Amino acid sequence: MSHPAKRNWANLPLDLLREIANRLTIRDCRRFRKVCASWASVEFPFMPYLLLPSDDGQYHTLLSAADHTTFPAPPLPALHGKWCVGSQDNWLATLDKYQVSLLNVFTGEEIKLPSIFTHPRLDMVAFCGILQFYMTGKLRRLLPQIVFSPNPSPVDYTAVVLLDYPPVQFMYTRAGEDKWTNLEELKKAQEVIYRDGRFLAVLESGETVAVDLDVDGRPSELIAGRSADFSSSIKYLVDSPGDLLQVRRYFGQTPVGDGDMMMEIKTARIQVFRWNAGRDEWVPVESLGDQSLFVGTCCSFSFEDQEIPGLKGNRVYFTDDCSAFLCSDKGREATWDVGVFSLEDGSIETCLPPIPSPKPNCRRPPIWIILPNSLLDVSVDG
Repeated sequence: MSHPAKRNWANLPLDLLREIANRLTIRDCRRFRKVCASWASVEFPFMPYLLLPSDDGQYHTLLSAADHTTFPAPPLPALHGKWCVGSQDNWLATLDKYQVSLLNVFTGEEIKLPSIFTHPRLDMVAFCGILQFYMTGKLRRLLPQIVFSPNPSPVDYTAVVLLDYPPVQFMYTRAGEDKWTNLEELKKAQEVIYRDGRFLAVLESGETVAVDLDVDGRPSELIAGRSADFSSSIKYLVDSPGDLLQVRRYFGQTPVGDGDMMMEIKTARIQVFRWNAGRDEWVPVESLGDQSLFVGTCCSFSFEDQEIPGLKGNRVYFTDDCSAFLCSDKGREATWDVGVFSLEDGSIETCLPPIPSPKPNCRRPPIWIILPNSLLDVSVDG
């Protein structure tokens, strides 16, 4: 009895490998490219972009993180008049006065979530975008952050809203539910990410807890202990391959315009820490090597520079999610707090020209988003 000849999967045609890669999610594509050398030669079919608002408050422009070139954003009528308050892969979380939605930039599919304004402790004042310093000296982000499970569908999704009101409101909803459930145990959360089937929340103390919302919605495990950080910073969690990272972003103030009545809040420095489970502590990271981290009003993520030609390793790319939304004409003189922080020398490079921020009543935050190259008909080679 003859046996069929064994196929050498490493010798599949490059065009076929590209077609396969274009149909995969980012996570699956990374696994795909690790199979063998020939599969690794396939161009990474995704690119990180900054979705920028225009002076009319609408999102019309994409800026490439790799070379800072701009492209027209895909037309998305469902995005008109809304705020982008979260992203994951090619999905956006959007917010308007009445509705929270998940919007697929690639297909245009929209999943409407329950309204968060039915919660008795919330009102529109929380969403006017004013950054406040409280008596404690802690920075507050009043725009909500919405994090959701990957590849959502109308019948299968879990979403979390984190709002520093105060006190912090940590609320979640799942497919088929018509309301948001508040978790009082996480009223000091600063950041939420989705990792390995669970939501992770970092608290003001630096502690990181896991929340399994498929069970009872209660914190189920202490992932990382508290950190010795007594200064005011915004903390982000980043799911890096093989590691859980914490990024701490510190701010300074500079006057806006001729007088000193208006202060502009800008990023002054950034620190990165890696959780060491053996030592049960956050360990400072001196170098990220060829990795780049992206943080801001989005689901934080990481890339390696060989995945995206032109991307700079050992950098933290940050976007404006904590700037002063100035309700004054002088606010027009402020610029977005968007840039690239180098862990090597502590320098900050802007990735935007000094374009004034949109009018205060139109101002929406720039947001990181990952898009397939096929959507814009661009290649990673430029």
